[in-house]
This record gives sequence, structure tokens and C-alpha cells, in this order.
Amino acid sequence: MPIDLIPDFIPVIGYMDDLVFVVLGLNLILNDIDPKILRDNWSGEGDILAQLQKISAMAEGFLDRNLLQKIKQWLRKL
Repeated sequence: MPIDLIPDFIPVIGYMDDLVFVVLGLNLILNDIDPKILRDNWSGEGDILAQLQKISAMAEGFLDRNLLQKIKQWLRKL
């Protein structure tokens, strides 16, 4: 990312802001885009929705649910 909220050189927490934005991006893709459009435009192997859901669920496991909710609310206000 061009702007890093927490510098990556700080051990462990330096990558947390990046992970939060990846999870939010995946959630936007999974929830706001028609599944048919995703499948029609996916050139990779396998079912993209299943892959994205698996990745998103794993990433969310590393994050605090309250933090994700607060960031989502903040983004909606923007």
C-alpha cells in the first residue's frame, strides 16, 4: 500500500493494517458483487467464491471482530 497506517518494520502489528484491508476488500467482493459476474470473469482454476470465502474466513480468524466492525462503520461514513 502506498500509505501504511502502521509501518511494516514493527514486528507482528506492522502487518495488521494490511491484513485488515485485505479482509475488508475480500468481504466487499464476496458481499457486493453478483456471484455470477465473479464466476464469469474468473480465469483461474476452481470456484472463485469458495476460494475467496476460505481466504476471508482464515484472515478474519486473525483479527478482532470489534476492530473489523469499527473500521467498516468508519468506511461507511466516508
